[in-house]
Amino acid sequence: MLSLILFCASFVGSLCVPSTPPGSVNLVHALWAAWGSDNTPLEGIVSAAHEACNVRGFSTVRVAASPYWPAQWALYLSNETAYWEAAVPFAEALTAQGCNAVYTLFWNIFSLPDLFGESLGSLVAGAQGDGSSLAFNESLRYIDAFVGRFAQSQSVTAWELTNEFNLLFDLDQSSFCNSCNGPGAPSRRTKADNVSTDGGILLLTAWADRIRSVDPLKRPISSGTSLPRASAEHLRASYLLPGRNWTEDTFFDFEKNFGDVSSCCEWASAHFYPGEDNARWGKTTAEDPTIVWYVQAAASSRGKTLFVGEFGQLPSPGMDPAAPRPFVTGLLDALENPLSPGMRGVTSLALMWTWEFGNQNGTEHNSWALWPGVTQGAIDSLLWYNGNRSLKASILSEEQVPYFDGKVGMVAHDKKKIA
Repeated sequence: MLSLILFCASFVGSLCVPSTPPGSVNLVHALWAAWGSDNTPLEGIVSAAHEACNVRGFSTVRVAASPYWPAQWALYLSNETAYWEAAVPFAEALTAQGCNAVYTLFWNIFSLPDLFGESLGSLVAGAQGDGSSLAFNESLRYIDAFVGRFAQSQSVTAWELTNEFNLLFDLDQSSFCNSCNGPGAPSRRTKADNVSTDGGILLLTAWADRIRSVDPLKRPISSGTSLPRASAEHLRASYLLPGRNWTEDTFFDFEKNFGDVSSCCEWASAHFYPGEDNARWGKTTAEDPTIVWYVQAAASSRGKTLFVGEFGQLPSPGMDPAAPRPFVTGLLDALENPLSPGMRGVTSLALMWTWEFGNQNGTEHNSWALWPGVTQGAIDSLLWYNGNRSLKASILSEEQVPYFDGKVGMVAHDKKKIA
């Protein structure tokens, strides 16, 4: 099955892309800890990075590169020197422990508009040429500062623009309360926060162009988007209509939407979790991770590299949190065994959500956070995928190992069902 990654099968820009994408983890809070969005001390981040990269060999972690809540930008605006002095030791801790990083520049897309008392729409207006948008102007200055500061570091694998921004596209934000009620954030959203797909693309493109102007090494840029909604292209077409059209997209609709939203970047980003949005085109079910095959095909059709920035699964009710998680092992199997040989080399990295992040602990039996010993089955599945075959007997029974059964869009988790 999986052979050790000894060479690269293809190249995207200056980045070597292996035929089977390396598996790693998110370490999202590594810099948040410096800015008050998380209370993990420096020694905690050092320990987490050591466990992930030095001990287990996870090569690249995904890290939020700006504060989450508006009020936590105060140090940057009042004393930029102190802001960087707080952050640099945390970034250096990653490098010292052997972690490369994908830095997500604007994890909370609402954060800067909220800081300046503006709407999300004003941020997009800035990308369309409205020079009065304080949030957009500050976002460009922050790209210059962050990318300019870290551009010479050999530990930066790629830049990423946002986290799942596309899930906000074409919806009425006054019906939701995304990223509300935190420090400096409002208690509600309004229609002024509405963003169309096309407006979002303009903003992503403006940010990507700015990064390229600052980074002399021209590293890949990820859109940071999630798997598009099952109705994304129909919602896009109905943005200006009185009501939204939730008709399910065809594969060709999906391919167009995913390609257009990723047009800004070398890496087309998608995140994978069990859920109803995986059930599409009569090919896949809600619990079926082979949806990744179709996303690989869509990325390849636009000449993009797929970046699996997040994937994961909560333990099922009554499931031992230390046991392997079927969706996780199935996704890794689907990445190792693509739909066709031509899809090998299309995916750059696959990063599980999320490493030693206390904010994601939930309850003992309902936790997204990955902790050695506590969620060992999920961690060992990733290690096994990365080449440590000695773990197979201890983490997966014959019935738990996923096998491709030859039918498009189906991975069977019971070998007996294939006989």
